[in-house]
Amino acid sequence: MKQLDLEQICMKLKGLFATAFGGKNHGRYSMTYANFLKICNIKRLNEGTLYNIADVLFEEENLILIYLGDRLAVIEASTAYGWRAVPKSML
Repeated sequence: MKQLDLEQICMKLKGLFATAFGGKNHGRYSMTYANFLKICNIKRLNEGTLYNIADVLFEEENLILIYLGDRLAVIEASTAYGWRAVPKSML
């Protein structure tokens, strides 16, 4: 199995985040699982690889990779920080 360049993959994902398409100047996006495999230049994605890519993307670029089954999405971490928090009384 070839060694993945996680940094290069994350730079591609960050580049897409900063690129204008779909009527937006930049920002969140989703892609098919097949297109994600093309970006990674692999035929199959295992859980560990997905976790490693997500970890580097978050730690170095402050972006969150979300696995949606047949799609993956990328959002800014600051988006999730603004979501409502579950109060202790509901736990």
